[in-house]
Amino acid sequence: MDEIFAKRKMKLKQIKHFYMLKQFPLLFIIYLAACTSFPQHFYLYQSYSLAFNHPENTKLGRDFINVAKQHAGFSGFCVLNNGLDGFIARDQLIARAQASLDLQYFIFRQDKTGMALTEQLIRAADRGVKIRILVDDGSTVDGDEQLLSLAAHPNIQVRTFNPFYFRGHNDFVRLLEIKANKSQLDYRMHNKLFIADNAVALIGGRNIGDEYFQVDPDSQLGDDDVFTVGPIVKKLSQSFDEFWNSVLQYLRK
Repeated sequence: MDEIFAKRKMKLKQIKHFYMLKQFPLLFIIYLAACTSFPQHFYLYQSYSLAFNHPENTKLGRDFINVAKQHAGFSGFCVLNNGLDGFIARDQLIARAQASLDLQYFIFRQDKTGMALTEQLIRAADRGVKIRILVDDGSTVDGDEQLLSLAAHPNIQVRTFNPFYFRGHNDFVRLLEIKANKSQLDYRMHNKLFIADNAVALIGGRNIGDEYFQVDPDSQLGDDDVFTVGPIVKKLSQSFDEFWNSVLQYLRK
């Protein structure tokens, strides 16, 4: 804990030094364009949490863990090629989750499918499911910030990975910030991971949005999901925890 706290304090000092002393003219431009900015303590230690550790106490856990035990420690995989299947799988897993939901995405659009899943997440949180959502800040567009309002729910936490200091959606200003701070480009989080009750996971290349679920008539992307059960799920949860507790995330709640 102390080591994480110390790293974040050091990161804050480095950012202040870099922006204020070396890149003042560029930062001044960003400041003029920005509508809001981070609080001064945004890189300091906020909270540390780990994945739900008793999947066997949930229905999903009982359904899949006991079956996996019959296969000598092997994990099971099923590829979902169709985007609509990917949407339905997420919708049903949210509906069946009893303890926890961990979501990690490069893109989480607040379009039709994104808002539909967001509503399902709220329903899950209302029945007591603990939800953690980690989203990268690299490709957010106007409207995506609505996802952050979920952090008002007592059972939902939302974190932004490697956030831009500039909180708007002006591409030119973001490019200026990348020019000033190369880590904004180098340390992006392209993971796509969905874990229900630490018993079932969806991994692959599919983000959250209409074009990824292939319901947008003008733009459809051919990504895949892999429906995963067995021992590999716990390892995926450990990976999620590493990103969730990283010094590069910013706590929204």
